[in-house]
Amino acid sequence: MCGHATLRAQAPTADSARIERLASLGRLWVAIKCFHPWLAYRPIDWDAALVAAVPRVSAATDRAAYAAAVRDMLATLGDPVTRLQPDRPPPAPSHGEPDPRSWWIADSVLVVSLRNSADLEDFDRTTQRLSNIADTVRLARRVIFDLRGSTDAEEGIGWQLGESGVLSLFAASPAHAPDQRGRMHSGFVPENGQTSGGYSSGFYTLDGMTVPAGDSTASTRTAVLLVNDKSSIPQAMLALHTAGRAGIVAEGGASDAGVVRTYEWALPDSLRVIIRLTELLQADGPTGAIADTIVPVGAEGADGSSRDPGLAAAVAAFASRPTPRPGGPDWPVARAASPPRDSDFAAAYPPLPYRLMAAFRIWAIGQYFFPYRELMRERWDRVLADAIPRLEAARDSVEYGLAITEMATHLHDSHVWVNSPSLQAHFGSGIPPVYVRMIEGEPVITHFMDDSAARRSGVRVGDVIVAVDGEGAHARMRRLERYIPASTPQALERVAAMRMTRGPAGSTVRLRVRGAGNIVRTVELTRAKSWEMTGRTGPLFRILPGNIGYADLGRLPAEQVDSMFERLKDTRAIVFDMRGYPFGTAWPIAPRLTRADMPPAARFIRTNPMSPDTTERDQLSFTQTLPHTDQWRYLRPTVMLIDERTISQAEHTGLFLEAANGTKFIGSPTTGANGDVTVVTLPGGVTMSFTGQAVRHADGRQLQRTGLVPDVPARPTIAGIRAGRDEVLERALRYLKATLPAQAGR
Repeated sequence: MCGHATLRAQAPTADSARIERLASLGRLWVAIKCFHPWLAYRPIDWDAALVAAVPRVSAATDRAAYAAAVRDMLATLGDPVTRLQPDRPPPAPSHGEPDPRSWWIADSVLVVSLRNSADLEDFDRTTQRLSNIADTVRLARRVIFDLRGSTDAEEGIGWQLGESGVLSLFAASPAHAPDQRGRMHSGFVPENGQTSGGYSSGFYTLDGMTVPAGDSTASTRTAVLLVNDKSSIPQAMLALHTAGRAGIVAEGGASDAGVVRTYEWALPDSLRVIIRLTELLQADGPTGAIADTIVPVGAEGADGSSRDPGLAAAVAAFASRPTPRPGGPDWPVARAASPPRDSDFAAAYPPLPYRLMAAFRIWAIGQYFFPYRELMRERWDRVLADAIPRLEAARDSVEYGLAITEMATHLHDSHVWVNSPSLQAHFGSGIPPVYVRMIEGEPVITHFMDDSAARRSGVRVGDVIVAVDGEGAHARMRRLERYIPASTPQALERVAAMRMTRGPAGSTVRLRVRGAGNIVRTVELTRAKSWEMTGRTGPLFRILPGNIGYADLGRLPAEQVDSMFERLKDTRAIVFDMRGYPFGTAWPIAPRLTRADMPPAARFIRTNPMSPDTTERDQLSFTQTLPHTDQWRYLRPTVMLIDERTISQAEHTGLFLEAANGTKFIGSPTTGANGDVTVVTLPGGVTMSFTGQAVRHADGRQLQRTGLVPDVPARPTIAGIRAGRDEVLERALRYLKATLPAQAGR
């Protein structure tokens, strides 16, 4: 009884099966959208095909209805290769001699049968039988290779044919199969704006197989390939066709299905889809037409009798000698036009198919383009399935935006920002003139962005926020965190603390704060859009007591780097304050801190997807070095101050300084999000940014979802903030005081 109860509890409900069908439809749609070569240049409205399929799949009550919806979506491509596979019949029993086998028919034509895929699975036996058949082919002048039937595994026979020497007996000179091309991506090309990532999409080209030339008798021998719509033609045989040494007769029709690269995609209900990944290239462009003659399907004779019209047509084909087709390695590559733009659907609240399309596009990002896929530590397919009910239930543009934002948080990437006018209005674009950070586990006002406005309200630096507009501060942060993509816990707290006080610009926020002496009071502040990040003031660079240099990289512009070095050239050490965001100063600073010329500074990894198969991920990896400089070098110790505000280029600055001279990090862990950002557009006027390529330390250590880890931990305290102290800087100076005596010389 207990066992049966468990089985019932785990059985999928009708709705869970429906959702999985929708999710699988979307994943299939994405795979084809990303990798089918025709969608790179043909005017196929693939988005519209999905929009039409979604309601049908959602309403499907059985396997047949689901299959029909998928089949009709695929039909939009007009591609006989990309198709829903029929159910596999049980293997047909062999009668008599197994394939490969040969026999003579009228007019001294030799027939070589390569039809039964089950027979051909025995590699050694097949190779031996083909070698024996080669001796018979040498006696023939006309040979029919019969490839008709269900031959899903036939591509492997091409190598065996080459090893046996059978096909070289038809090649008076080397014969080349058509080249092929498929789609590839190097990162994700931004769909809105620019990026420094250098991402691209395009085609890769595969050289066609070459059949070596045979002996002097090859010119006297011709072949006909007899195929049907289930045939898989080895490339080597297609090479003979291209060279004019073989004709192709198709029974009922044929395509390049057996020649091009494909991928089998599994769907629920045991459905299978074959996806085209490459196309043949010819002088006049890509084409799938390969047959010289097409005959209707007829009754088949067991021994090649007249009841087999396909075989009869193959015999008749010898009367017209095949002619060489333009091609070979020198075929011009067909020019590709720009693919049609994605359907953005301008209305802020799109219909359901477009809302699901947004989720499918986000899934595509995580599946194929997100460089930190292995760090997500959760089933990305499950994230998609969980998002579908929320998108179905979304009643307006705000709920739609929140649903896709919640899905995007599962990328765990602080570079992810989901943005739309509706979301901006919902969360508000204004903040009060106070900066809030998490200090000792509490949201604390650490500085003012507008000193006079803040002081008029009665708020003080060091106040702990207890409540915002009547809602408990911690409860408010937890509620907001559901919609905050974050690489690390410290990054999540940072953004939640910043967003906690947001609201419409010009509105008033009521804060309950606890100040010194645990006195709780209420203050009101006006929200505005403008604010300054660091809160630090004073000179951008200066000399601190003990002849220690200090440079504020959160405010220092690149054009003042030379002036900074001149001012600090005689100091015993330099403190680089990177508790904020820099202005590209790592490139001119780091090379001046090392004796080495252009040492390795960071490792980059970019996804290069070429196929829906993610069991083996294609990646581009390269090492970034420090730039060369002819400037004089500062070779004394340096430290860098870091905390949760150190993100992206700020973290990259840390990698550069670390590579230059082993700069020590002092403070607390950084955000843990680095790599050039890119953008995807979603229906409803929504954009989503994300990290486009992975960045690691020069020695390969992980940065994303870890951050820069301090060599010397240091954190501010509430008491220190109230006293106006910079406890992290103080800790850096103590560290230098303790270490400099042994390192004082230049």
